Amino acid sequence: MKIIKNTEKPKISVIMPIYNCDKYLEEALVSIIIQTYKDFEVIAINDGSTDSSLEILEKYAKFDNRIKIISQKNSGIVNALNNGIKIAKGEYIARMDGDDVSFSNRFADQVKVLDKNLEAVLVAGDFEIINEKSEYIYREVVVPDDDFIQRAFYLRNAIAHGSVMFRKSIVEKIGLYSSTCGPTEDMELWMRLTKVGKFLATGTSVYKWRVNQNGITSNNNLESICHAIRHIETRWKDNKPEILSRKDIINKIKEYDLLYKDKSKCYENLFLSDICQVAIKHFKYGKKSDGIKQAISLFFSGKNGSRIVLGRIKYAIKNNYFKRNKING
Repeated sequence: MKIIKNTEKPKISVIMPIYNCDKYLEEALVSIIIQTYKDFEVIAINDGSTDSSLEILEKYAKFDNRIKIISQKNSGIVNALNNGIKIAKGEYIARMDGDDVSFSNRFADQVKVLDKNLEAVLVAGDFEIINEKSEYIYREVVVPDDDFIQRAFYLRNAIAHGSVMFRKSIVEKIGLYSSTCGPTEDMELWMRLTKVGKFLATGTSVYKWRVNQNGITSNNNLESICHAIRHIETRWKDNKPEILSRKDIINKIKEYDLLYKDKSKCYENLFLSDICQVAIKHFKYGKKSDGIKQAISLFFSGKNGSRIVLGRIKYAIKNNYFKRNKING
């Protein structure tokens, strides 16, 4: 088998924490090895696995010198990620989980975005949700627009952790992953990163995120939700989202039509839906006047906007959303 050698200073360092995922690890590794963009190293952190994960890593590292194995006692994903970043030689850090899959175009698409947009600190992409049999379930779209992603973070974690690529130098400046936020270490870091640069997306599918019953997210779902809510509440307290005028909304829709013709309607629906959810959340966070103003602007932006406003408000009233305890703004 041909031996693949790495460069001394690769463009990308793939940080891959691994704990007992031998069932899917080969599929994950192959998806990285066959990337169309070849200038990378893989830092595989074996976090005290007790299955055959280490043997699989060693097998692939024999013919691909770009794969570097770091074995450590089990200390959790945050410690593994931070150790990987510290020894990474690449300009860009690409995240990858040992039970997920990257599309072969992923690195090429993401490097292109970061190289072209120096103000961008992170690039994500669309991702598919798959089951334990690698069967497609559904697809999540990330609009390739910083305004959209920044607004989405007032509502949810807008991107898949394993799908991102970010600038190592920026993360080193603001601090690495934090161990104080349970299984939402990614969202906490993203919230800090949004303050120092732009978030973009490729507009292409880059990742397959496996819903695994034994995975971290599945095992800590309730804890994840609680921490995510706390991150969102902190974001609202620090700096509330901008109120978009009717003109702002119409211009953004025109921009999507011009730049992303084949996906413009999908992006428009996501954009308008998020604006409406932001308007409703203004009530929860103590700014009723801002919520009303945003809802009115959206309603008069066009038929799609008015349809979304009426539908969302009807749903919110039905579920007593406006009667819930608010958080002081």
